[in-house]
Amino acid sequence: MPKKKKGGKKKGGKKGKKKGQNDEERLEMIKKTKDLLKLYTSTCAKEESSTGTYLVSSLKECIEEEKPLSKAILDPLASQRMTVAPSSSSKGVVAKKRSSPSVTGPATAPEVAPAVPAVASTMSPKIKLKPLLRCFGEVKYHYIRCLHLWYMPLAEEDLVSLALFMASPVGTQIRVLDLTGNYPTTWGIKRLSRSFVKSQLVHLTLDYNRLSADAVDVLCQNLKDCLTLLSLNLNYCHMTPECGEPLGLLISASQIRHLGIQGNTLQSRGVQALLSCLAVVAETSESMPLLGKLYLQDNEIDGCGRGGVFAPIMCMQILGRWLARSKSIEEVRLEGNLIGDAAARELMLTLQQRKEIGLPAIKVGLTNRMCTDVFSQLMELTGTAGGKKKGKGKKKKKK
Repeated sequence: MPKKKKGGKKKGGKKGKKKGQNDEERLEMIKKTKDLLKLYTSTCAKEESSTGTYLVSSLKECIEEEKPLSKAILDPLASQRMTVAPSSSSKGVVAKKRSSPSVTGPATAPEVAPAVPAVASTMSPKIKLKPLLRCFGEVKYHYIRCLHLWYMPLAEEDLVSLALFMASPVGTQIRVLDLTGNYPTTWGIKRLSRSFVKSQLVHLTLDYNRLSADAVDVLCQNLKDCLTLLSLNLNYCHMTPECGEPLGLLISASQIRHLGIQGNTLQSRGVQALLSCLAVVAETSESMPLLGKLYLQDNEIDGCGRGGVFAPIMCMQILGRWLARSKSIEEVRLEGNLIGDAAARELMLTLQQRKEIGLPAIKVGLTNRMCTDVFSQLMELTGTAGGKKKGKGKKKKKK
C-alpha cells in the first residue's frame, strides 16, 4: 500500500507540472514578471524615460498567459509603426505585422528589425536603456534570452552599462543580442565586445551602424574568445576593404556558421582578403572553417576598383579554393555584384569540381547581368533552377 501511495504522488507531481515547471517555480516566475513591469514603469517615470511600447505590451501579455518574458525589444519608433495604415506602404505593412513579436520563441531564431516607417517623425520618443537593465538585475529576471535594441543611439555610458549587464548573472543568459541602428563608437564597441567572453551569446547583430576599420578589428579580436557565437550580422555598416582580413581571421578561427555582411563596400580587395583566410586554413589545416552561410550582396565586387577587371576573377578563384574543400558551406549570396562572365566561369568550374568529388551542392545567389548560358549553367549546378521545381510541379499534378 505505501508503494502505491508513493507512485500516486509521483504521477500527480508530473501532472501538476507545466512545461517542466512545478507550481512554485511558475508562481515565482509570474511574480517576477509582475514585479519587473511595476518596477520598470516606476523607474522610467523617475528617470524621465519613455517606456518601450513593445516591452510593456509583451510583459502584460506574459502576465496574462502566465509565461516568462524571453524576448525584450526596445524601439523608440514602435508606436509610430503600430499606427501606420496597412495601405500606406509595403514597409509599413511589414512593420505593423511585427508590432506584436513573439515573447517566448526560441533563442535560435532572432527577430529582424523592421524598416523605419515612412511616416516616422524626426523627433522620436526618448527611451533610455539603463532603467531596463537595472530592473532586470534588481528583479533577478533570469528568463530573458533575447535583447533587441532598435534605432536608439547608445552613448558610451550606455554601452558600459550594457557591457556590465552582459557580464552579470542575468546578462550571461542572453543568447541573442541585436543592436540595429545604435551608432556605437569604436571605444564603445571595444568595451562591449570584451564582455562577450564570459557570455553565452549565440547570435550577434550590428546592422545599420557605421563601423570603422579599427572598430571591426577590435570586435573580431574579442569575438574570437566567444566560443558560443554561431551567427554574426554586420549588414550596411559602411565597412571598407580594410575590414576583410579581420573578418576572415575571425571566421577561420571560430565556430561561426553564419556571416551576413551585405550592403558594405568591401570591394574585390576586401573580399579577397576575407576569402584568403578561409582558403589558407582549408588548404593547410585539419580544422576546416565551419561557415555555412556567407552573404556578400551589394559589396561592389566588380572591375571598377583596384585590380580592374581581373579583381572579381581573383575573388572567384580564391572562393573556389575554399569551396573545393568545404563540407559545411550551404549558401553563398553574391547578388548586386557585377562579377562578369569570366569570374562567373571560374565559379562554375568550382561548382563542377564539387559535384565530381561528391561534395553537396550549394545555393549561390548571383545577378543575372552576365552571359545567359553561363548564368543558366550556374543555376543548374546550384540546384536553384530546373529539376527540383519541376519535381514539385509534377507532384501537384498527380494530386
